[in-house]
Amino acid sequence: MSKILIELEDLQQANNRINQVIHKLTQDEIYLRTIHEQLFGWKGLAGEEMRKRMNTFFNDLSKWTSRFEDRRNELVKYTERMRRLDEYIRR
Repeated sequence: MSKILIELEDLQQANNRINQVIHKLTQDEIYLRTIHEQLFGWKGLAGEEMRKRMNTFFNDLSKWTSRFEDRRNELVKYTERMRRLDEYIRR
C-alpha cells in the first residue's frame, strides 16, 4: 500500500506561490488597463478592433484570476483540515 506524504509547509509554500501569481496577474492587469485607456484615442476600424480584443483579453484575465483565487481558497481549506488532523493525531 502506498502513501501520499505532504508536509503542511509544502501546502503553505503552494499557497504563497498562488498568491504571488494572483498578485502578478493583478499588477499586469493594472498596467494593461493604462495602455487600454490610451486606445480610446485611436479612431476607425483598427481602434475598434483593438478595443474589442483588449476587452476580450480583460474578460479572460478576470476569469484566470478568479480561478486562481478559487484554487487558493480550496488549498487554504485543505491545509486547515490537514493541520487540524495533524493536531488531532498528535494528541
